[in-house]
Amino acid sequence: MKYQIRPAAAAPALDSAWDSASWKNVEALRIVNARPEGSNHCPETELKMQYTSDGIYGLFNVKDCYVKSTYTNFQDSVCRDSCVEFFFEIPGAGYFNLEMNAGCGMLLYYVRDNSRTADGFKDYTILPDEDMLMLKKFHTMPDVVDPEITEPTEYRVGFFIPFALIQKYTGCALPKAGTFWRMNAYKCGDRTSHPHWISWNPVSALNFHNPADFGVLEFC
Repeated sequence: MKYQIRPAAAAPALDSAWDSASWKNVEALRIVNARPEGSNHCPETELKMQYTSDGIYGLFNVKDCYVKSTYTNFQDSVCRDSCVEFFFEIPGAGYFNLEMNAGCGMLLYYVRDNSRTADGFKDYTILPDEDMLMLKKFHTMPDVVDPEITEPTEYRVGFFIPFALIQKYTGCALPKAGTFWRMNAYKCGDRTSHPHWISWNPVSALNFHNPADFGVLEFC
């Protein structure tokens, strides 16, 4: 699958509504490929993205139930909560895995070798706080959601990833029209009452950390 990310006329507001002027004309990708290991709960999840010379902006919209958000720190295991994720790989380099729960928690690693080990991966960097502070995140839910909300709930999670941060780890050139990266986007909730693992591009196993399963991100 392929997603075409287009340049924004100006930096879009992450706290804008899904159909606001900043976002209404941006193509949305749908995260619908559910792994059979999950429950029958399949939240309706979409992601819109655009970019400027400074970085990538994204906005998730989720129609969910069983919403839980308990992790609040950088690099906490937010995938155990109600979580949305954006993974992207630069040609000739490793990949980044941005993971965000419905509240204020956020995780970002840079993975060069995704071979599993007892403590993570064979070759990866857990980004320090000073790098995490270069990111921006917006969320419509409270910082903490506990106990779990069991009725239908709609929420948004927005993010900004600066190219300066990506270049710090990869040394890549700034993307322009005709640049191709690889990516996938996910919705999960590992330790909610209704666990689920859903992807944009289908994954061959219950493993989101497999770049072979990524689709194409084309800069236009």
